Amino acid sequence: MKVKLLIISFSPLHRDPRVHRQIVFLKDNSMFDITAAGYTQPELPDLNFVRIEAPGPKSVKEKILNGITLKLGLFEKYYWNNISVISAHAQLRGCEFDIILANDISSLPLAILLAKDTDAKVMIDCHEYTPREFEGHFIFSFFLEKYYDYLCKTYLPEADIKTTVCRHIADEYEKKYGGAWQVITNAPFYKDLQPSSINKDEIRMLHHGNLSTFRNIEKMIKLVDLLESRFHLDFMLVNNNPSYYEKLLNLAKNNPRINFRDPVPMAKVLSTINNY
Repeated sequence: MKVKLLIISFSPLHRDPRVHRQIVFLKDNSMFDITAAGYTQPELPDLNFVRIEAPGPKSVKEKILNGITLKLGLFEKYYWNNISVISAHAQLRGCEFDIILANDISSLPLAILLAKDTDAKVMIDCHEYTPREFEGHFIFSFFLEKYYDYLCKTYLPEADIKTTVCRHIADEYEKKYGGAWQVITNAPFYKDLQPSSINKDEIRMLHHGNLSTFRNIEKMIKLVDLLESRFHLDFMLVNNNPSYYEKLLNLAKNNPRINFRDPVPMAKVLSTINNY
């Protein structure tokens, strides 16, 4: 009999590399019967998929209420009122699983609640050191830092297996929240590629990743203005913040050495960035 395994991630599964690799690796193992739950279909054949409702734009009133809830320390209320948590719980409660793999702290309380229905084991895979992921940014530090610390203190001890991306982060989790942490590096599947040739008169650089204001991408644009004319920078950004994207386009419009290119499917990322 196959092991029934649920993988939960509050993310778009078709472009979440780490979660996608989990699904591919475990799906190809005949031991497991996989169900994946996330915002988007991971685009893999013969896979049980549960679509979780993604959060939409919030009104000013909703933002104020959320802020008050967090500052009052009503962390459980804030978590269980999250539309993604409500959506996932409504669809997954009562389902039988042997193992639930929760990606990041945000899905761990839900995984633990679901596991109690069928006495399933729970594995948490933390992609970042969540309690300080955006340390130094006002919104995170003022509203969310204590919230994530609470989730870690309350729910990490209930996970049966704990993994993260590197030893340093694992040590930090162990020091602050206890338990034994294992490391699964954030490495892609092997691809046999040769380094691309280099033209010293035209150095091509690429920044590839999420379009997040926390990353201060505009500083990279300003940097290119200071470099010699042989340096060129391409951005390949996952555009989930249209207003910020427009700001970056305006900042770079007078520099022909800066280009914005469309993202490529996840399977083509390695061969694409190998050209830089």
